[in-house]
Amino acid sequence: MLNSSQTRGGDGRDSSNPTGELRAFVAARLGGHSWVVDLVPNYELSVGSGAHSDVRIDVPPQVLPRHAILIWTGEQVLLAPAEGDATIELNGARVTERTRVTPGDEIRVGPAALVVNITLAPIRKGRRSL
Repeated sequence: MLNSSQTRGGDGRDSSNPTGELRAFVAARLGGHSWVVDLVPNYELSVGSGAHSDVRIDVPPQVLPRHAILIWTGEQVLLAPAEGDATIELNGARVTERTRVTPGDEIRVGPAALVVNITLAPIRKGRRSL
C-alpha cells in the first residue's frame, strides 16, 4: 500500500527516492553457506578461489583463483570470464565473453550459485513501496 509520500512515477521509480539511484548486489550460495556482496559502480568485482577474490569460492581446481568478474556500471551488471579457460554458466548457458546479467539470473561458478539483483538505494528514513 502506498501513501502520498511514497508513490511511483511513470517510469516505475519510487518518488520517495528522487534521485532514483540504483544499487546492485550479488547473493552467493555454496553448500550450506550464503552471503551477499554489494557491487561498486565501475569496479571489477572478482569471483574465484584466490585469497584476494571479492567473492571467494574456495574450491580449487574447479574454481580458478580469478575465475569471473562482475561489473556494475550504475545501470547494468556485466559478467565475464577472468581467465580464458574459466567455466561460467548464466542460466545454464556457458559464458565466454562479456555478457549482460539481469536481476534474478543465476550464475554458476563451479559448485557455487550467484544471483544478481538491482534495487533502489536505501533512503534515510521511512518505508518505500516494493
